[in-house]
Amino acid sequence: MLNGYCSDYLFHFTGRNKSPEEGYSNLISILKKGLKVSLLSDQVNSKWCEKLKKAGYDCCLMKLATCFTDIPIDKISSHTSTYGKFGIGLSREWAIRNRAQPMVYVGETGFIDGLIHIVNDINLSKVLNNNVFSDPRLDEITPYLKDIDYYHEREWRITFDSCEIADSVHYDDGMSEEYIYFDKNDLVLIVVPRDYLHKLSNDICNDEKLKEKYGQISFSVLVYEDLVKLFGK
Repeated sequence: MLNGYCSDYLFHFTGRNKSPEEGYSNLISILKKGLKVSLLSDQVNSKWCEKLKKAGYDCCLMKLATCFTDIPIDKISSHTSTYGKFGIGLSREWAIRNRAQPMVYVGETGFIDGLIHIVNDINLSKVLNNNVFSDPRLDEITPYLKDIDYYHEREWRITFDSCEIADSVHYDDGMSEEYIYFDKNDLVLIVVPRDYLHKLSNDICNDEKLKEKYGQISFSVLVYEDLVKLFGK
């Protein structure tokens, strides 16, 4: 563990506001298909985003991404009580290699004021040159900003656009889903509630896709209840 302040790997938990069966189903889908990315909707009502909007830049680009935390394992139980009891831990090396970034937690001044200076410069240029307002500097920064109230989450993100091991799956009905991939050598551990421990073992041994990918288990499986018992909330 890196000085005891953060984990050597990044956790992704699933099952928030879902039944245990749905949480387990999400976990199995992650193990089979990879990490499904979703739209970053948390920026819409953020204080800093509202401030940039007033300066003339709509930062709510709704980029696709997946999220992690580097909270140490002995502090993780409070996080899982919010985000779900089913999760995976991936190596920090995998994350950095695939352009994961830790979030920058911002207030309404300081860092954001610096961005507003950029926005004002762009707006002036737009007025002078009659150009459409677009700036890649801001478009690449804003997905990694979050209100300072969420600092305790120690979040990292990988955006779909920035990751080289991401791809889209297209379906006959015209819909598509986007995933970020990992292999078993990147998977450090799995967290499941005790009631699903036996089921997970059976699925890995008997499901053809899981058996092919994880037949020789090289990762640890942790029981959620044991984490809570050992480290509390």
